[in-house]
Amino acid sequence: MQYAHIAANETQVLAFKPTVLTRVTVNKRGGGGNTLSVYDALLADPARLVGVIDTTDTGSGLSLEYGISLEVGLVVVLGGGTPADITVVYL
Repeated sequence: MQYAHIAANETQVLAFKPTVLTRVTVNKRGGGGNTLSVYDALLADPARLVGVIDTTDTGSGLSLEYGISLEVGLVVVLGGGTPADITVVYL
């Protein structure tokens, strides 16, 4: 397994090939409309959006289990407001 720690509003390409999204954990919630968008893609392509997590509406320590195969790759975008502290786990 691999993981990425994200604590700033930014776009990150985590996998450049098919992978499995295992888990997203909100370690510390964000503020002011902060969200984490997850894509099955190599860039933030709205047609390949897996989901949007409202990081302001979750408790710290919340883990979302996915276990889904991604066909293209894995891109995450943390944006808006005060950034949350996130860990993304994937294969």
